Formats: sequence, C-alpha cells, structure tokens
Amino acid sequence: MEIAPGTVIQSKYRLEKKLGEGSSSVVYKAQDVDLNKPYALKFLRKELSCLPSKRKFFLTEAKIIAGLRHPSIVSVRGIGEWQQTLYLVMDYYPDKSLKELMQERELSLEEVRDLSSQMLQGLKEAHRHGLVHGDIKPGNLMLKKEGSRWKLGIVDFGLAVYAPEKGTVGGTPFYMSPEQLLGSSGNKTSDLYSAAVCTYQMITGRFPIQAASPEELIYRILQEDPIPPSRFRKIPRLMDRVFANALSLEPESRYKDIQSFQDALDIAWNSRLVFSYKQLLVFFVSIICLISIFLSFHYYDQNKHIQNLLQESQLSLTQSQWGTSQRLAKEALLVIEKNRILFGLFSQKNADLLSEKAYSILWQICWKEYLVLLQTKQFDKVLSLIQDEIFLSPEGKTLYPYFLFYYEEHRIYQAWKENNLKKAIEIGSVKIGNPLHQEIREKQMNRFQIRKQIAPLEEWIKEKNFSKAKIYLERIRHLLPLDLAQKIEKTCEKEQFSHE
Repeated sequence: MEIAPGTVIQSKYRLEKKLGEGSSSVVYKAQDVDLNKPYALKFLRKELSCLPSKRKFFLTEAKIIAGLRHPSIVSVRGIGEWQQTLYLVMDYYPDKSLKELMQERELSLEEVRDLSSQMLQGLKEAHRHGLVHGDIKPGNLMLKKEGSRWKLGIVDFGLAVYAPEKGTVGGTPFYMSPEQLLGSSGNKTSDLYSAAVCTYQMITGRFPIQAASPEELIYRILQEDPIPPSRFRKIPRLMDRVFANALSLEPESRYKDIQSFQDALDIAWNSRLVFSYKQLLVFFVSIICLISIFLSFHYYDQNKHIQNLLQESQLSLTQSQWGTSQRLAKEALLVIEKNRILFGLFSQKNADLLSEKAYSILWQICWKEYLVLLQTKQFDKVLSLIQDEIFLSPEGKTLYPYFLFYYEEHRIYQAWKENNLKKAIEIGSVKIGNPLHQEIREKQMNRFQIRKQIAPLEEWIKEKNFSKAKIYLERIRHLLPLDLAQKIEKTCEKEQFSHE
C-alpha cells in the first residue's frame, strides 16, 4: 500500500513521508494543514479495511485507546476513512524508536531504569482498561527528547493482532512469550514476558536466550533457562532472580501483574550493597571448592575424564555423528553415577552441571532425530523415540507432553493432506493434559468437524444435485458459522444459475 508524498487526506492532513509498515498497517508522517502541526497517520491495509470484522475491531479498539490518557502511551487524536481505507491520527514522535537507540549505543543503567519504568507504567494503565498489546518490542516503543531525558511512548495498542493470514503468529518471535510461540493469543502475562525481554535487552544488549531461528528459539526456551543478566553487566545479583521469575516458561510462575514486576525491579535496583557482599561470598565459596578439588587426585582424574567424554561427545555432535555422540554422553553419565558419593564429598554442584551438560547433548540428539523422523513420516519410530529412558528424567517428564503433542500434530497434518478427515479427527480426539495444547487441539478439531459436515455438500454441488445440497445445508446450518453458511448458500445458487 503506497500513498504518494504530498497527498492531502480529507483536506486536512498532507502526507510527507512513510515512517514504517507492518503486516496490517502503514504509517506516514503528516502535517495538519490548518494547525501546521505534525502527526503520524496509521492506515489499516485496504484488504483488511474491506473485512467487516476487522473494521469493527479497528474502530472499537481505536475508540478505547483514544480514551486512554497516559504519558507512556502514544495518544490517538482521531480516526477517519479515506478511499475505503481506515486510518488513525496519532501523536508524532520525531526522534527515534528504542530499537534505533539501542543500535546506536549502550544505554546507561539510569536510562534503562527510567525507560523500563515508563514502559511498565504504560502497560499497567492499558491492562487496567482491559487492553492487551500482544507485540511489545523496542520497535514499538517510540522516543522523544525532553531536556536530558527520553520520553517513551508505546504504539500499536490493541492493533497488533492483525496477521497476514489466519494461522500465522503476529509479532517478533524473540520478544514473544512461550505460549504465544506455541500458538496462543497474547494476554497480560505475555505482555509482562515481552516487557521483561525488552528490559533485559536494554541492560545486556542481547536476548535472554540466544537462537538462530524461531524454531531453535522454541527448542531452547523449552530446554534452557534464561542466562542471568549479571553475567554481562555489573548489576545487582538480585536482578537475576527478578528476570528468572518474569521470564518463566509457565505463565503462572511469573509475577501476577505489571505492578508486581515493577516493584521487584525497584527492590533489585536498590540492592547494590547486598550485591557486593554476595559477590564476595561467591568468591570465597569458589576458592573453597577449588581447594577441595585439588585435595583428591582421584576426584580430579574422574572429573577430567568426564569432561573429555563430553567434549568428544559435543565434537561428534557437531560432525553429525549422532550415534558416537550419544554413546559418549551416556558413558559420561555412567561415570558420574558410579562416583556419586565422591562428587558429593567435594562438589555436588559440579556433578549436577556435568550431568546437565550430558543431558543437554542427549536432548539435542533426541530433538534432531525426532525432527528427521517426523519429516520422513516414520511415525512408529517417533513413538519409540519418545519412550526412551531419557524421558524418565524430571526434565524429560516436563518435555514429554510437548514432544507428544508435536508428534500428534504431524500425524494429524499428514492425515489432513491425505484427505482422511476421519483419521485426523480420531487422532485429535484424544484428551491432552496440557491446558494450552488442549485449547489449540479443540479449535483444530472444531475446524475439522465443520469440514467433515460440509464435505457431502461440496460433492452434491459438484454433481449438480442442487436440491439435495440445499436440503442438507438447511439441516446442518445451525452447526456452521453464519458467514460460512451464507457463502455456501450463495455458491450453490450461483452454480445452479450457471447450470440452468
């Protein structure tokens, strides 16, 4: 969607330049010709403006957002329609986004504290009015300079749900909560998670979990804990605990609301003296552990042996020698188990870390084999794989439902591709323990049931048996969405007219 600079909208706003665009909208800088004041005009894409449901949502949400009056939320000043395209009139922020500022330089801790507080206060106000953003990221946090301080304004409240097509996930994956990455819509706790990622990135200049792709990100979020931010910058150690809670995998383990997160951050920012004492304590504990290690040659020898096994296992993994890598990792676990008492005398923590590293390698192998088997449709081998003893570990019991769910989704998709709706519904009808997965599956099964109901109808229309088609449509009309029933009815009438 392109509108030429110089175009005057509704005899009031002269467009000057495009500021940016997304999957649902395009934003232009405009000048009010009467007041000689700059604004930002956000146009809903024409293909979305033509859809009644999108128009209704856009207008309703825009009116609610326009009623919000908070310094950390970019205000909506008006709404209109030009050439069958809806648009919003918003305050214009002339400087830059938080994303651009972070690309230019490292933020001071004072700036981080101020900007994160402004962001959280804006979210708190929106949540108080029942609004969820769904796409909090530095690119949606606009800045303008007021003296020596940056003023932050959040844009795209309530409008980030527009996606290019049904089934796609909106937003930027690296800022999305785990439940959003797995297909759930955004809510207040996912907004909190995204805000925590933004704050973490302002402090460290990196993401809590590093990944090369959204697929790898999903795997790592399920597999790894966020890296403590104190490893990358000198900040209070209490901050590590704050982000561990805010970035929890399970929504119910996070802070209950934005204010609780803000309070925890404030306490952490003010805990510098405690942080210094804790650093000193960790240093002395580390020295004691090192002395204990060197007191026993046998302990050192076993520890070195395990590390060598894990290094060789990791090297084999990078060379795609999965069998060798798996054998070496399991051998390392066996040595650790045989020396459990010895490790307990000197450093149980070290033994646990080595075990975690071995399990990490085994999980990577398991994940790679899992994906290969799914891609090659070897579903029986997939089922055998997820019965492996590795899934008996505490971590395995947590990950097992996700592996099983993903496996069943592939089977359902394969049955769907083969036009075997009966098999797809049979697979999908099995109850799932995870509430999020159950919700996704129920929505999927509802679509399949509708598809199953209209299959005979499509066949009769194809065979030109319009009387049967109409009778059957009336019989199942109450089972179908209104717009789908109307669409089928019009198709039937059109085909009948063409036939006659």
